[in-house]
Amino acid sequence: MKNTNNIPLFILCIIVGISILTYVYLKNPKDQQIDSWLIEDINNLIYRAYKKFDIESTQLIHEPLYIIVPEIIDVANTPVLFKIGKDKKIRFTPISITIIFLLKNHLLVYVCILDFISGNILNEKTYEYLYKDIISVETISESAAYNVPKIGIVQLKESEYFKITTSGGTSLKILVNDKKLFDIFIQLYRYKIPYLNKILIDLLFSNKGFFYPVNPEDIVQKIRKVLREKKV
Repeated sequence: MKNTNNIPLFILCIIVGISILTYVYLKNPKDQQIDSWLIEDINNLIYRAYKKFDIESTQLIHEPLYIIVPEIIDVANTPVLFKIGKDKKIRFTPISITIIFLLKNHLLVYVCILDFISGNILNEKTYEYLYKDIISVETISESAAYNVPKIGIVQLKESEYFKITTSGGTSLKILVNDKKLFDIFIQLYRYKIPYLNKILIDLLFSNKGFFYPVNPEDIVQKIRKVLREKKV
């Protein structure tokens, strides 16, 4: 005769297993949810910047423009974390965020680092420029070295910056992109799951890139267009 006493235990194991899988599935937010949270945080930062500059949205001649890039250095012990979405794009934290406000006679820039997990806002900076004082707008490539947690010193040799220079000799550089940033996240992924081989990593990252709500290069072109119109 078969031992029927094991049947309830077997069924119980199945139920527990399904429950665990369901919990993990529901606990991990979907890509769309993460993207929605990011847009919400950016909108909150826009209103925060309004208060810092003491301006209202009605004063703008263009909707606020923003550029986001991964922040890979250790900022106030904020961990560098990321998630690979179903679209093979990387969602990341912390995030370096630059928001540009175009007014009738001024260009305002708000910069901060956002800890996407805790919501903490770090290293806030604000800049204000008169259009008439801006003498050059350019895209430049420069190398830079960063101390990345768990990896060490990393040399970024193809960092692309959007640079604004004024007649007073002041300048502002906004990091737009760097091809090696993606390689850094691959190294972090290897650190997180060291037994993954190169073939599997290449498959995971087959559609290379980070998730950006907007294309940074499109934002740069919009800023250029407005500045050209103002300098005519």
